[in-house]
Amino acid sequence: MLSSLKICRMSKLRLRSLSILGLVIFLWTTEIVDQSTPQQSFDRYGIAPRQLIGLRGVVLAPFLHGGLGHLLRNTVPLLGLGWLVTQKGQWLTVSLWAGLVAGIGTWLLADGGSIHIGASGLVAGYLGYLLGRSVQDKRWPQVGGWLLLVCILVAEGPGASWHSHLFGLVGGGVAACRMWRSGEEI
Repeated sequence: MLSSLKICRMSKLRLRSLSILGLVIFLWTTEIVDQSTPQQSFDRYGIAPRQLIGLRGVVLAPFLHGGLGHLLRNTVPLLGLGWLVTQKGQWLTVSLWAGLVAGIGTWLLADGGSIHIGASGLVAGYLGYLLGRSVQDKRWPQVGGWLLLVCILVAEGPGASWHSHLFGLVGGGVAACRMWRSGEEI
């Protein structure tokens, strides 16, 4: 017979897993609607560096993608890394840190005249959080694995916003450090 504590833990685990799945479903729904209304592309709501109107993209950019292929390239790592972060109960906090640091860093330092969209800043943030957590726990084989993934992320092809990747990674690392310093379970 399962104890009520085990049932409660299983319910939390399911809820956490549903949060990342819900985000991915929302991303796909948004992109399908965006693709079906090409005359009203949502992509214009992305981050426009150093333009006041471009600040809205700090919040909106992770939900916008430059086509189904772009979204597909973000979906698999978002699900995998996001699921790992959700298992520690820190998904929302890490997402906020990664998204805000990626968005603001991109807005401040990316080339003017460009629009930056996509969830890769979140993906990099989840990776930064997991890397930071592994360093704090002194799990060196995991650190090596996460660093390998960082190298793959950095080597992503043309058109990728390295600003979003870099600042998302920093945001995830900051989240890991802040949680560790505050004594929150990481």
